[in-house]
Amino acid sequence: MGRFVTPIMLTIILMLGGCLPEESSSGGSGSSNTTDDNGIPVLAGLWVGTTDETLASSTTATAQELDTHIFFLDTQVFLLREDQALSGTYVQDGLGGVVLELNVFEYAEPDTDNLFFVGSDSNSTLTINALLATEVNMVGSYANSQRDGEINVVLDEDRDRDVQLKDLIGTWTTTDSETYFNSEGRFLGYDTSNSCRWEGRVTSQSAQILSLEIQRENCDAFNDAATGIAITDGEGSLHFISEREREFLWMRFEPPTGSTTDSTTTDTTDTTDTTDTTDEAT
Repeated sequence: MGRFVTPIMLTIILMLGGCLPEESSSGGSGSSNTTDDNGIPVLAGLWVGTTDETLASSTTATAQELDTHIFFLDTQVFLLREDQALSGTYVQDGLGGVVLELNVFEYAEPDTDNLFFVGSDSNSTLTINALLATEVNMVGSYANSQRDGEINVVLDEDRDRDVQLKDLIGTWTTTDSETYFNSEGRFLGYDTSNSCRWEGRVTSQSAQILSLEIQRENCDAFNDAATGIAITDGEGSLHFISEREREFLWMRFEPPTGSTTDSTTTDTTDTTDTTDTTDEAT
């Protein structure tokens, strides 16, 4: 299955440097204590919802609904879908308006069974005009000669918690893969259906963000060393996000069984009928 990353190799990975900056927010998953040069709060956190898109062609138009994840990290934004990933920057007008300027990464062979996606830079861009309808709801729209669409996402407030390395200990899975984490944040994973494997380490970057060092090999694409970020969502899934050399990687894993505590409690209050049986005076 190949050799594990040695300390020397991990040192090389660290020296590569990441293309993803650190999150400066110390608040919750959607709050930010930082502002831009105009005093506008910097957007942060994971927003989840759908995109309703219509693709244009010479003969017909095809409508589709796509699950959509939008993650804000300082001045960067990542829009993740099962057909493509988009990465870029955004600006705000101070009145709730947000403009996203994104580069498009097309997936050649999206692995929708395992939620593993590798995109290649398509040399095309997409501008999305969005509005913060509320503090936790963002809507947006876009249109060009190839497609038009509407986006509706809400802030994933359930992920507002500290992510610690001990939370990752165990075996994270997808349909055909297993990824093992130890207490030091080291991980080793492989796809049981082919020869693709990955290994590396995550370290704490902020309350909700982990720095990612990953090396993939024997995979169809996105091999060798890379850096990025790792986040968890409100359902407990773990996401790897990395961008390098005109490629984009998004991997999503389900949490280990028993890694979260079921907070549901059963009401055991005695509901026995206590009807008053006192004799009526005659």
